[in-house]
Amino acid sequence: MNLKKFLAIVLSLAMVLGSMGTVVFAENASQPVYVAHLAGVDGEAGLITDLNTAFTEEVNPGAKQVLLLTDWTGDVNIDRSEEHRLYLNGYTFNGELKVTTATLMNLNGIEAGNDSAGQDSRITNTGIDGNYAIHNLSSANFNISYPMTITATEDNGVAIRTEDGKMYLKNDGIVVNGDIEYAPG
Repeated sequence: MNLKKFLAIVLSLAMVLGSMGTVVFAENASQPVYVAHLAGVDGEAGLITDLNTAFTEEVNPGAKQVLLLTDWTGDVNIDRSEEHRLYLNGYTFNGELKVTTATLMNLNGIEAGNDSAGQDSRITNTGIDGNYAIHNLSSANFNISYPMTITATEDNGVAIRTEDGKMYLKNDGIVVNGDIEYAPG
């Protein structure tokens, strides 16, 4: 075989093999990114791609526990008269967790029986101009349990605001960086 044919074959193989990585990468890019899991629901049916839908009747008809699987950025409004439980499980929620309607809201740093995952659980927002980390507008009790840090990132910011219901900070290990505001309606 002459040198030109040999180099052409080597170059062709290099091009084919080089493009295969792109094809594999492109295929993985189309896979959904799951941000939460509904406790007690097996398989893909229990996996959530948008935390905003995790508390809706269509996605979560039984108001099951929602377990965070990764960091979340964005606001979430819970507007459904059910008992809700959100477990941060060591991840960070960047945005406002607003509860407009609920019968009970539980925010936990870790899920029951998991003693180490929640040590770095965080919920943060600026705390100014109505952008609270936690904002309770419902008349429901709002329980915050297990290790987590709740932060208003701006000076003089409000980390937690409740307007109608009661707010309970339970257990050791809850750190609030910012003000806690109660404004009865």
